[in-house]
Amino acid sequence: MKRTFVPPSGNKSAKLALCGEQPGKDEIMARPPQPFVGPAGKGLNECLAVTKTLRRDLYLTNVIKDLDHHFHIT
Repeated sequence: MKRTFVPPSGNKSAKLALCGEQPGKDEIMARPPQPFVGPAGKGLNECLAVTKTLRRDLYLTNVIKDLDHHFHIT
């Protein structure tokens, strides 16, 4: 069984935290694993660009930190 845990990332003292539902395949395959690097992360980056907000100024996490156990990584 492969590990699917994706820890939070970003500034722990941030004034703004974003929380997703759970990581996807792109998030667990990233090295190191990190939240919001898949399709949702691309949308997030577009929104951040419009508001001139930097990712490093945010705290990013998920309610569920592991990818659904029904998903199989090959």
